[in-house]
Amino acid sequence: MNTKIRPARTKMKLTKTLALLLLLAIGATFVPQVNAQRDFKEMQAIVTEQRSLNRRLLGLKNRMARLKERFKKEGRDFSADLLQEGMDAIDKLGVETQMNSIIQDLEQGQKFSSINKQEALIKNLSQLLQILLNRRDDKIDRKLDELRKTIDDIRNLRDEEEQIRQQTKDLNNS
Repeated sequence: MNTKIRPARTKMKLTKTLALLLLLAIGATFVPQVNAQRDFKEMQAIVTEQRSLNRRLLGLKNRMARLKERFKKEGRDFSADLLQEGMDAIDKLGVETQMNSIIQDLEQGQKFSSINKQEALIKNLSQLLQILLNRRDDKIDRKLDELRKTIDDIRNLRDEEEQIRQQTKDLNNS
């Protein structure tokens, strides 16, 4: 029973971390919309927050890699594959590169550019969240469909076998 609770907790931690990252990114989208009167100190606080988001993403990616290896050792290939898909999505979507670019824009005072990039980043983080949360449902549905088809095939074979058995019985009786 413990093993069933652990994956749920692990998934919940990953989900919470990713959701927090997403929420912070959404919140950070509106923070750079400060007018020119705001001082340098505020901009540095925003840059610091963005760097913190970047570190959290790296921590999430490292945690996903460790969990993937642990899941493989435990024979939980599906969960390991799901985590690999998530890590691949982070790389494919260029999430780390986007975050670094946002930090660079903020440091250079390019607020509007950073806002546009943050909006794109939010979309990518949403895609990542969907991969980690919903892909499992899609794969389970596909597996269930395959199982139903296999069950139907077995039933058809059983019916055919019964017909053949009856025909053989009829031949023996004649």
